[in-house]
Amino acid sequence: MANVSDTVQNPYTADVFKLERAGSDASAKEIVPTVLDLVPARSVLDVGCATGHFLRAFAAAGIEDFLGIDGSYVPLDQLVIDRGRFRAVDLGAGFDLGRTFDLAVSLEVAEHLPPAAAAGFVAALVRHAPAILFSAAVPGQDGTGHVNERWPSYWAEHFERHGYHAYDVIRPALWTRPQVEWWYRQNVLLFCGEAGRAAIPRLQAVAPTPAELLDRVHPELYMRNNRRLLHATERLKALPNPADAARYGKRLAIIIPYRDRAEHRAKLVPHLLAYFERDKLDRRIAMSLHFIEQNGKAPFNRGKLCNCGFVLARDQADYVCFHDVDYLPIWADYSWSPRPARLAWHGLTLREDWERFFGAVVLFDKAAFERVNGFPNSYWGWGPEDRELGLRCEMTGLGFDRRDGTFQGLPHKHAGFSAPGVHTPEARRTGAVFAEREKQLRELMKTDGLSSLAFKTVRRSPLQLMGKDVPNSFHYLVDIGEPDA
Repeated sequence: MANVSDTVQNPYTADVFKLERAGSDASAKEIVPTVLDLVPARSVLDVGCATGHFLRAFAAAGIEDFLGIDGSYVPLDQLVIDRGRFRAVDLGAGFDLGRTFDLAVSLEVAEHLPPAAAAGFVAALVRHAPAILFSAAVPGQDGTGHVNERWPSYWAEHFERHGYHAYDVIRPALWTRPQVEWWYRQNVLLFCGEAGRAAIPRLQAVAPTPAELLDRVHPELYMRNNRRLLHATERLKALPNPADAARYGKRLAIIIPYRDRAEHRAKLVPHLLAYFERDKLDRRIAMSLHFIEQNGKAPFNRGKLCNCGFVLARDQADYVCFHDVDYLPIWADYSWSPRPARLAWHGLTLREDWERFFGAVVLFDKAAFERVNGFPNSYWGWGPEDRELGLRCEMTGLGFDRRDGTFQGLPHKHAGFSAPGVHTPEARRTGAVFAEREKQLRELMKTDGLSSLAFKTVRRSPLQLMGKDVPNSFHYLVDIGEPDA
């Protein structure tokens, strides 16, 4: 194991590595086959491999000779490759492993190294392989521990000093794939020396890409940064004053219906805590978290779990927010309103109707939620309980506000769709239930909801993160029974 110095300060905790897992896995499964379709590699070195998700994808594609290197801060118990395939190395001090590989990979790593280490880092990469798959964060991309965000042309100049040229042949294949994180789609390039180019048949007829054509911004980064500016401007206009201080002076209970989403919970909890610490306005809100987990093996009933959460948390709050576990707030507004409010718009994983959509993350004053009699309890499995809740708001004359918050949706297998626009059998079944209920919603609203709720609290415990209790946060296990035969 190499000596590890302090060239790269550890920007990550063990929990951050857990947070990155889902996105890295999904991206690797798309990127690796694309690369191997072009580059006939038999051996791979991943420089800055973190917990090894890209190497695992290379192994799944048939690569048997591979090695990952990164700092000693990588938690070995989270590696998804054999520990013998990992070596702790100070990436910023220049490294020499005493052998070469067909392909070296370094994705979103170089920006973590100080500028003084850039030249040595590139020299170490070209020392180990004739072909380099490389990406690094561009200015304005932002991220944990980014100290040297540069345009690709900057890195191309470093590679050119070693006779390695840029070939922009990977980005076009990835540019519109939503399964791949946008920073890979935006930044990934192939750098080859003469030997590397000669070993790749499809590069024989391709000229190197001029440096001035490498600097590109993906629409997702462009839109994210524009939304940041827009939200910052709008929220400055909305700075609280004595007349509207009530918006930020009330207690908020965030209720998360939950089952079998441990990875999403591991992302949402620290993200929400950080959000409510840093947001200039929402940090004023006294917030508590309430995970409501369904016990047993009956189909998931999100509406009923939300009702349970309301009953369990209402004495600790003035208003509530029903929050899906797979949406992370980027720029949002969780302040109190007497009217119900939809908080999420930008970043929704499905194309929704601006006027009708009332889901993902919604907010209620307690009196308003009681007025609509809560969620319907009748949808077992992925269903339109959100749509019915929105209709209840309209039928009672409350309506709902349409806030345009920006959220990041976490990838997962969708229970409602088997393909774009194709509902699963479960969704078709609950859709048929809604079609029947829609004929008599006004009557059903009176009898199906909080007024008919029955459940048993199996366990109540403090919510934990990294083995420690999270203040004002709770995990409930509830028994909500079975669907009617």
